[in-house]
Amino acid sequence: MADPVDPQIRQQQRDVFASKVERAREMTIEQKFLLTLQLSEEAMEWTRHIIQAENPGWGPEEVAEEIRRRRAIQRRIEDQGLFVPHHEAGEQDS
Repeated sequence: MADPVDPQIRQQQRDVFASKVERAREMTIEQKFLLTLQLSEEAMEWTRHIIQAENPGWGPEEVAEEIRRRRAIQRRIEDQGLFVPHHEAGEQDS
């Protein structure tokens, strides 16, 4: 099947990706760690907002409990081998 994306756009995507990879390679371990922390905090904030939007009457404690519940489900799924994160799936194929 032919690629439906315009070749110029596809090349721009590759260029942007290459630029991101190069910037990541230039980062120190400390910078990478801090960026990971920031992204994790941002993901948690998004999760809180989503849960709050799904359940407008809930307070902070109920939202926190729902986050714990969802994490427990995620752990069970991972423990049972029903889901393998993408980065780990590549390691298993090797």
